[in-house]
Amino acid sequence: MRRRLIQQGSGTLTVSLPATWVRKQQLKTESELSIVETNNGLLFSREEPIHQFALLIPITQTNRPDVMNILTHVYRSGFDRITFTGIDESTARSVLRTTHEKLLGFEVVRKEKLVCEIANVSEPRKEQYDVLLRRIFLIIKEVHTLCLTDFSLGTFYHTNDIIDFRNQHDKLVLYLERVLTKQKHDSSSDWEILVSLMHISHGYYYLYQYASKNCSKKSTLAVSLLQQLQKYYSLLYDGYYLNDIECIHKINEQKNKLQFGFCYGALRKSKGAEIVIISHLRELFRLVQLATSPILRKLLSRTLESPDQSIALKSPSLQEK
Repeated sequence: MRRRLIQQGSGTLTVSLPATWVRKQQLKTESELSIVETNNGLLFSREEPIHQFALLIPITQTNRPDVMNILTHVYRSGFDRITFTGIDESTARSVLRTTHEKLLGFEVVRKEKLVCEIANVSEPRKEQYDVLLRRIFLIIKEVHTLCLTDFSLGTFYHTNDIIDFRNQHDKLVLYLERVLTKQKHDSSSDWEILVSLMHISHGYYYLYQYASKNCSKKSTLAVSLLQQLQKYYSLLYDGYYLNDIECIHKINEQKNKLQFGFCYGALRKSKGAEIVIISHLRELFRLVQLATSPILRKLLSRTLESPDQSIALKSPSLQEK
């Protein structure tokens, strides 16, 4: 889109705004715009007043067991103040713990008999998105390194670290989902990428939890698959951050060999608790491959936004059926 500058007075130039954007933003004479200077241009945006959305949730016998799920869904939906009434002490403690562990930017602001209220004390900011998303990707790499180390030694002493990583990962994913909601972001790809990464994170958590309770020696089969999985996930990371669609193609091309070849072969050779371990690992391969679908869409959308980039589509299967 190009606009011609118009001379206004001796030292001022004006430029017209696209009519479609003006209508969409509901601008009129004397409306105010925010203007931010960037390296090579100016960024125009309409500053919206910050609205606080509150929700009152009465606790009943029916919804009490599901309070934590309700809380995280309400949080990612963009509410700024959440008040629970009729809440017993045990459920209140669970709300406090979940707020601390998973709800970035929220604090408990009121705790009384039968009432617990939490509120947003830090407004989500879109400029944080890319930094925190990279951290979400990298936490999975860190967890994988811990798993590979402990499976190689046959000792599992990092349970607390794995739990902390999962809580940190969940907190960041929920926060970015909240950012997307608050910013009225309309890309389903970004939301699905976050959900896919959360599933991968949980997959590692359940793998480690089972192994720490049921394995007491090194599993050569598990170590071999973890080494393959490390390379597999690195393709996902590189595909997204290097804008390299060939990495996504490689993940899909290797799906049958890894999931139905190596993993099935390992299952046939394993016994006892090792069978469950291999099943968890096979699920992780599947989750990484499923994550290629929203990431591929994201890479294609980037290409549409920058037509000078060219890509080659050759993957026969974008998502596991």
